[in-house]
Amino acid sequence: MTDHKKLAILRIMSTIGSPVYISVPELLPLLIFTAINLSVKYGISPETPLIYAAYGLILCDIKGDIEHGYKFGKLALKLIDRVGIRGNKAEAIYMVTTFIKYWNEPLRNTLKSYLEGYESGMERGNLEFAAVCLHTYCMYSMISGKELQEVEKEMVRYTGIIKQLKQTNSLHYLEIYHQSLSN
Repeated sequence: MTDHKKLAILRIMSTIGSPVYISVPELLPLLIFTAINLSVKYGISPETPLIYAAYGLILCDIKGDIEHGYKFGKLALKLIDRVGIRGNKAEAIYMVTTFIKYWNEPLRNTLKSYLEGYESGMERGNLEFAAVCLHTYCMYSMISGKELQEVEKEMVRYTGIIKQLKQTNSLHYLEIYHQSLSN
């Protein structure tokens, strides 16, 4: 995609995706379908992997089409690697891992993806999703059957990292998970 207006529109759409998902979820499909149409019509952009991941989420969670949703999630991740679009990698990894992979893969098998999302977020300066990937990794480690003493050590380590990143929402979630281990 080369049209600067279309690129700006997709950038804004990808930025408001999470707030729309939380505050007005019924608008999310419209937002995603519009973004898909722009991507198909005008070409691949840095937001395309995130858009495809979001479409996979809709297929899995709203439409119940697990097979095609999973394929779109895999396509989103392949697009990051194949085309070298890394700007939204942490977000795309988080979205695919959290909302798509669990339909077809054991929870324990998704843990590495969260650490990859954390590393990507750190490399690209996306501190919010680096922290989100870490706290989600800890939560899923705790409930996936991983040794709890090991999980607690990781939580202590990642709490320190998230504090340094000044990501208070992720920090609060991680503190809650850690507290539940201590009780």
